[in-house]
Amino acid sequence: MIKFEYPEGATPIDDISGLKLSWVKTQGHLNRVEAENISYAIEKYLLKTVSLPINWFNISSLKKIHKDMFFNVWDWAGCFRTFQTIPGISPYQIQSALKDLCDDVLYWNTEGCEMTFIEQATKIHHRLVYIHPFPNGNGRFSRIVADRYLKAMKCIFPIWPQEIQRNSNDRKEYIFSLKKADIGDYSLLMDFIKKFGAREPLLNELLVDKFFRNLKRPFLRKILIAYLKQGHNVNETSSGHFPLQLAIKNGLEDISKILINANADILNKDKSGFTSFEMAIWKKQYNIAKCIYDYGYPYKPRHPPVAKLLNYYSHLDEFDKQYF
Repeated sequence: MIKFEYPEGATPIDDISGLKLSWVKTQGHLNRVEAENISYAIEKYLLKTVSLPINWFNISSLKKIHKDMFFNVWDWAGCFRTFQTIPGISPYQIQSALKDLCDDVLYWNTEGCEMTFIEQATKIHHRLVYIHPFPNGNGRFSRIVADRYLKAMKCIFPIWPQEIQRNSNDRKEYIFSLKKADIGDYSLLMDFIKKFGAREPLLNELLVDKFFRNLKRPFLRKILIAYLKQGHNVNETSSGHFPLQLAIKNGLEDISKILINANADILNKDKSGFTSFEMAIWKKQYNIAKCIYDYGYPYKPRHPPVAKLLNYYSHLDEFDKQYF
């Protein structure tokens, strides 16, 4: 008789008939073979290039991920459970609940949503744990899927500690954060994910990377709003180029206006050598220049500041003629 030990919140394995390896007789044996199998899945799903979620976030792919995590150990790998677990919804609800999640993720990635990438991954993580689709390994599965989602969106995914798999303070914190998410408070789970290294691009990185700029404009606009709601600094930069100057440079008028309304720095020059107003004039983004002027930029019509670029004065003349 094999005696398994379970940390807090883990689903007990009451039936070992699906165990493929007859020599596994202890918890230590099981932990080792499962870890070896999961390392294969990590290499396949997290260490290689990941395409956009619309290409893989579907029920068949999710089942395949779970199968690849446990196929060497359990014959039920990738198969939905047929019995009740705690946590876990009723078995007959699993298919429809996963479809709802996949539909939500598809919507987030086509129409956009006012959630940061880490917020989105946090909700994916929690909903998969809450659904508990498989006989076992649901926590590990949920973490890999959420991490894969983060990587697909050019984020850094967390490095989970081994202690999370056994009774420890980290696991207690993790289980508590999941229970809070059960009642709609995702903040602790999101903080927990960040604690172990999850990081999303800064605002300036969003606006300079073609990957994000090539996404549908409503998607980028909603992500920007989500960033600001979550407390990202409107002037945050990892390169010395301010988000507002980058938005103007790339012709993102609607994004520029959101940043201006969020009190972006309109007075100081960034690494480009331009203030936001000067960048708008140079790029002939006169609507944005007027918006910056209306927000208090100290420009006197017909009396332009000293310019370093040849066409700057002619652009100012065009601006003055259009608005003054």
